[in-house]
Amino acid sequence: MGYRKYYSSKILLLVLTASIIPILGMSVQDSFAGGHDKVFTGNGDGTSWSDSDNWFPPGSPSPSQSILINCDQAFDFIENFDEVCPFVVNLDVPFTVENLLDIGYMTVFNQNENLTHDTGEPATIFLGFNSVWNNNALFTNTNGDIFVNEGSTINNFATFLMQDDDLRLSCDGTFNNNNIYTHSGDGELFVDDNCGGSIYNNFGTFTLNDPARVHLHGDFANSGTLINNSFDTIGADDSSADITNAKGATWTQNDGKLEVSEGSSFTNRGTFTNNDESQLLVVSEGSVSNFGTMNNNDESQLEVTEGGDVFNFGTMNNNDESLIVLDENGDVDNEEGGTINNRADIFLIGVSEGSTLDNFGTLNNFGAGEILLNDGSQIDNFSPGILNNDGEINNRGGLNTFEGAVLNNKAGGVITTSGTVCPGDVCASGGAAASGVTASDHDDQTMENDGTINNAGIINIGPTDPNDSDIPNLTTCESGVI
Repeated sequence: MGYRKYYSSKILLLVLTASIIPILGMSVQDSFAGGHDKVFTGNGDGTSWSDSDNWFPPGSPSPSQSILINCDQAFDFIENFDEVCPFVVNLDVPFTVENLLDIGYMTVFNQNENLTHDTGEPATIFLGFNSVWNNNALFTNTNGDIFVNEGSTINNFATFLMQDDDLRLSCDGTFNNNNIYTHSGDGELFVDDNCGGSIYNNFGTFTLNDPARVHLHGDFANSGTLINNSFDTIGADDSSADITNAKGATWTQNDGKLEVSEGSSFTNRGTFTNNDESQLLVVSEGSVSNFGTMNNNDESQLEVTEGGDVFNFGTMNNNDESLIVLDENGDVDNEEGGTINNRADIFLIGVSEGSTLDNFGTLNNFGAGEILLNDGSQIDNFSPGILNNDGEINNRGGLNTFEGAVLNNKAGGVITTSGTVCPGDVCASGGAAASGVTASDHDDQTMENDGTINNAGIINIGPTDPNDSDIPNLTTCESGVI
């Protein structure tokens, strides 16, 4: 199989080296095992962890020993190298790693019994060079880091508990969770892009408990159930980081936080829910695209700021005492076919400091809901957009309805604006024909209409002088109707 010539030269090298290294005060084990206490050779039955003949020196490892499973480095101890490489190693007895476990060179490591990792730095579990770890039992990490890199993969088919410390995916490292993964304690899940794109795929149940966190420079794909109980953040802060919540998947944050920033993206095609005081923060040119359902419940918050963008093609629900906040040039585009429902009992959709909510779909502000537009911000209602209001809209910025768009101010709805109102030719005489239009105490803001405003509630138009009870002069738009 192409290894015989290579194997023969290595035997010669072994003989020569074995005669030299005693002079240097070294052992054969030190020279060829890199200081590891146990090296898997496969010279026994070829696969079993418990077979003492599969190890050099002979005998199964003890927890305190450092372990190497790498046929490329262990060739000196293998008589039939071309037949056993790469290794398939089956953990057939429960084991605790208290030192280094180094798995490499296309090894397939089948964990068929419980494995516990309880070490300290610098000892760790290292999976490298296109190796695969299949977890079929219980894995518990109580102390020590795990590194998955160089194209290697962990497949979890059972229960994987990170009770402390870090799991790091780098250099095309992959983690596929097919059952239960829980990360707790002070540790982090790192998905890096430092030498090739890494990815975490969740097909089962992923739970993050406070104060553990997730740090993303690579990709994170949820196709199962994700529960975030940590306000210490799932954070994506790199343009190479893409987060996805697939169709049929659920992502629930209970006092959790997801931050999308620095050019990273989050695409939701399933159900994303903020509960309690959870937060979805879109900042610094991060972007969110929603094709599914996004819910803000309790006192949670969607904040779009510092150039962040949200594109809604699905349904967004703002309920209870939750907030949608647009600030510092953060923008939301409600696209054609998209729906935003504001039912917040206490507060609002708040837009301020140069931010814009562009509506091409349906924006519903229900009875208890409030929309607040602050100075320098605006809602632009474009065709075929519809803005339905039976709550309260306080306009201290710009509330603009363009040709082909509709603003329905329903019975019980209140729109308060000021400064310049542009409702079309019918209002050119000063507003006498504008039923339900009264004065307000705000000024210097605009409400422009080139589409249709259907008013069955109250539209308050503020005078330039808040002490003046007269309605200001109304400006005529080109084609609007009120």
